[in-house]
Amino acid sequence: MLASGFHLYSVTALEAIVIGLGLLWLTTEVRMLAVRTSKATRPARRTTIFIVR
Repeated sequence: MLASGFHLYSVTALEAIVIGLGLLWLTTEVRMLAVRTSKATRPARRTTIFIVR
């Protein structure tokens, strides 16, 4: 068992720590992607969403 080496914490506490770190990483990733996006809008080349052939 993975938690057997950590006698200080229970499995539930380890799961909470891992989930918390994962959510922290995802939040940081989303914030960094928001910083990197451009503030100005870009016009689309297509005038319609349908493919006209």
